Amino acid sequence: MALCSQNSALAVSSQEFDYGSTNGPSVGADSLMLRAPMTTRKMHPVESSERTYQERQEKLELQMATRTFGLGFAMHRRHERAAAGFAGIGHLNGVLPRSNAMHDALTARDVEIDFSDTLALDVFSQRSPHELMERALTGKF
Repeated sequence: MALCSQNSALAVSSQEFDYGSTNGPSVGADSLMLRAPMTTRKMHPVESSERTYQERQEKLELQMATRTFGLGFAMHRRHERAAAGFAGIGHLNGVLPRSNAMHDALTARDVEIDFSDTLALDVFSQRSPHELMERALTGKF
């Protein structure tokens, strides 16, 4: 029994061929395909659904609050969230970085753990607020 010795050029699926790439796998010396950049890749349907999950949940909560407690309560909740998410409230503008602690506490996202908690850490350590204010007031940068 002899093995087939023909060299076929059939495209073989590879793990390097992912959903976001636009070119198929190639055969030859450059057969390892690089992944597409994050800005040009196509979004997976589940990924787009997960990105809008929080907004859809908030809309459903407001609709349920309107049906249960009336329009005034729903408007009050919407106003609270808008005030907590306002850029000028909760930190010193231009001195300290923006924190969503008030908004997260109001929407109960402060008890959730997601990828932004572990992967979005600052590489550089931040200076203390006292040092930043002292430099801002004295003009020494």
